[in-house]
Amino acid sequence: MEILRHLVFFNSDILHVYTGRPDKYHVEFGHYGRIGGEIYGREINIRFALRELPNNELAVAVFIPDLLTRTKEKERLKWKCFELHLSEFENHPDPDFDEWIAIYLKENDVWPKQEAPLKKLIEHVNFANAITRVAIDCSIFSFAGNELRRLLIPLANHTHAYEDAHRELYRYFIDGIDKKCLKKLNAIRNVEVANIDEMRSFKAFMYSFPHLNQIKIFEKISEQRAKSVHERRITAEPYPALKKFLNDLEDLAQPIELLVNTLERELSIGRNKAMALDYLPNFKKETKESKQLKLLFNLVGKKIIRARAVVLDKESKIKRDALILKFENEAEVAITLNANTELLAKKEALHLSDLAIEFIDMEINAAFTARVLSDENLESIFLLTTEYSFLKKKLSNIRIHEIDKPDEVLPRRYLLFLDFEDGSSLVLEPTWNIGHKVKNGIVHLHESKSVHLQMIPRFIYVK
Repeated sequence: MEILRHLVFFNSDILHVYTGRPDKYHVEFGHYGRIGGEIYGREINIRFALRELPNNELAVAVFIPDLLTRTKEKERLKWKCFELHLSEFENHPDPDFDEWIAIYLKENDVWPKQEAPLKKLIEHVNFANAITRVAIDCSIFSFAGNELRRLLIPLANHTHAYEDAHRELYRYFIDGIDKKCLKKLNAIRNVEVANIDEMRSFKAFMYSFPHLNQIKIFEKISEQRAKSVHERRITAEPYPALKKFLNDLEDLAQPIELLVNTLERELSIGRNKAMALDYLPNFKKETKESKQLKLLFNLVGKKIIRARAVVLDKESKIKRDALILKFENEAEVAITLNANTELLAKKEALHLSDLAIEFIDMEINAAFTARVLSDENLESIFLLTTEYSFLKKKLSNIRIHEIDKPDEVLPRRYLLFLDFEDGSSLVLEPTWNIGHKVKNGIVHLHESKSVHLQMIPRFIYVK
């Protein structure tokens, strides 16, 4: 198979060199794996996949350009003695590996029959944490979904490798429930669990969500982990550890997805909306009154029929992003940013608090008295981020929230929410680019003093 000539194969024992040194190397597993060096990507930065050999052992497939151009010579030398010859398994079929080749090397629009189980599990953990953080300000799991990329995937096909992998799953999904958050969640859900303070976190979790208690995968994780930790281990025997473990991840994803469905229903917030809100900076719940957006307030109840992203350059040195909206009654408004431009024009250093940014709106004619710069990059950023999914929707409300915890190098600023009748929102987040250095709350401008007030758009979906 000609495509295999672009790959080089190694015995899977090479991966123990990297998984055994988490202080130096970052190893991720998924539909394909990745290894990064001490400073990510400097010493080594390669992608890999696992392939079965005729003797049921595992080989590591690496894209040759990664090994030659993204890996230092001293790292390549470690791989040399683990190299396998292609003839050892060229005619031995591995459908999962063939699928990996079709996706990542052929680029022929062939996608997996189903989501890789680890990817699915990561997404569900992130959804569950986002929903609980947005609803009650805590995470149901004490770990982030992306931490699962470091799971100890079985790198050899024997029983000990399978059991040890479940020991890792136990650490996350049995020990990883945050009981304080669970109690807070139960109070919101009106669920009472007797003697919850005396229970271990996972038992409390099962009593809190009894419909998950019948799912056998949790018992399997506990049983296999016990063989790895508690019992005197019998000799390892050949076993298809990798495939069985991936099947177990698939089974585990089901109850975690069921948990997400339950949280969505009981807390009345969709997973995608929660993820979008969770991604925003922390902001105060109360709304801030604004006289600067009177034009927009007058257009509540109207549909947006057109949107454009431009840059306004009124004073040649101070540029501002602007989102120009046209409504069904032909009214056009430019939403843009305002800062204390007089202070920006001074030569002395400024206090961070002097550079507070707020939103303003302008009639379109007033906006065009400023010089409008054509900015294809800005337009594409807005288009890519929001896909202009708010078009044809009726504006139902306008809210401004102050960011609760300002960044140490950013001034006080606000989030603008344009809420639509279907429950979705377009959120505009201000930032700034003044070629600055901030030290002890003082902004030291560069000689050019090039100032650009920028907006980051985020569209929050209903479901």
